Amino acid sequence: HASCSSTSTSSSTSPTMPLPPAAWSGARPLGHGSVAAMPLDWHKALSDQIRGDLDPRSADVVLAVDTVWLTDLLEMVVRVVQQVMDSRPDAVLYLAFVERPGKLKNERVPSMQDVKDAFLAASCTVDEMYSGTVKHDGGLVLPVVVLDIRRAT
Repeated sequence: HASCSSTSTSSSTSPTMPLPPAAWSGARPLGHGSVAAMPLDWHKALSDQIRGDLDPRSADVVLAVDTVWLTDLLEMVVRVVQQVMDSRPDAVLYLAFVERPGKLKNERVPSMQDVKDAFLAASCTVDEMYSGTVKHDGGLVLPVVVLDIRRAT
């Protein structure tokens, strides 16, 4: 699942202060800006996912956790992230990726290198922020990484 976050800068935002006018509806103060979230459907264009003032194309940050678990999803995720970055070249994707064994229910599962290569081919930079392991179903220990993905300049 993925969420989009839109932030606005303001010199003084606290839980008791009003939000900046550019904040999405449902936004909450965070630091000197605000944060809001909405789910994204990788199968749909971002323009089809606008809900009132919630426009994923205006997101500063896209947070995706365990979303690329089939190779078929990787191309869709890259396409949606490119749409955000087309509107906001300074946007960033934080992608938490769990590397699974080669097949899952007869479906091909992407490797970490497949994920990195797909974003690099889409003119993005890919930096590892975190690398570790996570216990998965049945106690299986799998590698997990968090990637910082941005448009290459």
